[in-house]
Amino acid sequence: MITLGAAGSISLHRAFRVRSVAKKYNLISLNLDAKNSIKDGSASVIGFISVVIATQFGFLQMDAIGGMIIGGYIFSVAYVSLKQSSFNLVDAWHNPALADILKKMVEERFGCKAVGVKSVFLRPAGIIAHAEVHIETDGNKKLADVKLLSVHIQTLIRSRFQYVERISIIPHSEFFELAPMPLHNF
Repeated sequence: MITLGAAGSISLHRAFRVRSVAKKYNLISLNLDAKNSIKDGSASVIGFISVVIATQFGFLQMDAIGGMIIGGYIFSVAYVSLKQSSFNLVDAWHNPALADILKKMVEERFGCKAVGVKSVFLRPAGIIAHAEVHIETDGNKKLADVKLLSVHIQTLIRSRFQYVERISIIPHSEFFELAPMPLHNF
């Protein structure tokens, strides 16, 4: 029981230290590790408490109840971890407010030059972020004009959001549509 109590307290102490570092630098990977460590440490504490109750008070079912509590907690932490890590796997960042702010900011500033913003995708990369902005432009614009517009959009985003390190502007032509080709040409 001493080993169980010591292991639980050391694990919880380490977990809360990792969690404070994760929050300070906004690191998803360390945050998930901290949650997993908190789960392990609290499982040891719950195991310790259930063993103490079972042995000292004679309530033998407490060991099974403690196991069910630990199992439910492991499931909930695993669910949250899987959900957050799946955003990383699909290169997404679930922050619709920031995506909307970027979209509105670009449309308000460059609305007359760029027809609109189709979509904004954000991806965390440690304490920085990457942005991919899809814009609709006039299909008759010169490539140099589209490039200049892309540089201006990147400059605008960097001036307001310093933690967005890499910004990709992907232009799409508003008027470009493929005309159906007659079958007799094949």
